[in-house]
Amino acid sequence: MSADTGDSAVQATGGEGPAPQASADGPVVVVLEEGVSIATVADLHARLRALTQAGDVQIDASHIEAPDTAVLQLLGAFVRERSAQGRRTRWQGVSEALFRMAELLDLSRTLGLDEDRDTGPPPDPVSP
Repeated sequence: MSADTGDSAVQATGGEGPAPQASADGPVVVVLEEGVSIATVADLHARLRALTQAGDVQIDASHIEAPDTAVLQLLGAFVRERSAQGRRTRWQGVSEALFRMAELLDLSRTLGLDEDRDTGPPPDPVSP
């Protein structure tokens, strides 16, 4: 939990831990660490499963350098299930590697990355 922001933070690094709880005063933030992979996907699944009914959920995937397809598939199922229930899942941070892998697997729309990704300012116009 991050007391200074009022958000409930869930580290997704593998290993066992308590099921995350939604915070009454802010969104639940799921932080995906660099090492999240097929080896830790079962633990991540259990943690995300506990959040399917949560109010606001934000996923921070800014630390992922080598995205695993099993993790992307799990995240896609999580976002899809929440969407079917009328719940939105937002992205707080997305690494370039995760975004490229999601694009390659045609999962960026399913994950909602197209909506939440900050693409930066528009390019400067080219002079003739």
